[in-house]
Amino acid sequence: MILENTFKLVLDIYKYHKIIPPRVSKVVIGLGYTGVELEALSYDPFLGLAATLPAIIQSTNCTKIDFAGSLTNKSFKELMSWSYQPPSLEKIIGIATLNAASQHILAVKSPYKEIEGDLVDFLKQNKLQKSSSLVS
Repeated sequence: MILENTFKLVLDIYKYHKIIPPRVSKVVIGLGYTGVELEALSYDPFLGLAATLPAIIQSTNCTKIDFAGSLTNKSFKELMSWSYQPPSLEKIIGIATLNAASQHILAVKSPYKEIEGDLVDFLKQNKLQKSSSLVS
């Protein structure tokens, strides 16, 4: 459920803010982690990681990977949709792509604010501001 909601939210953000979609530039499937790199205009590449499931790596079944060598020809949306798959290399790639897309969105529509001074003082100030606005 979390993956489905996150997938939908990411697509909604791209659509609502009219963000130009990134392209898949690299996919690396490793023993510990799988990484997907997305490239977007005017930004350094974005890397998304997902843990490579040990059960898949340690499987004694020899499986054919039909998509080997062609992943960078697929859209980031298609790879993200793989996060819906049952536990598999596809699911891992889908989650890594979702993480990379999230990094892209955070760079384009940064929700972060720079604060001055001590974080504790800043939080106390915001707490006071919110409580005083409730009284008004």
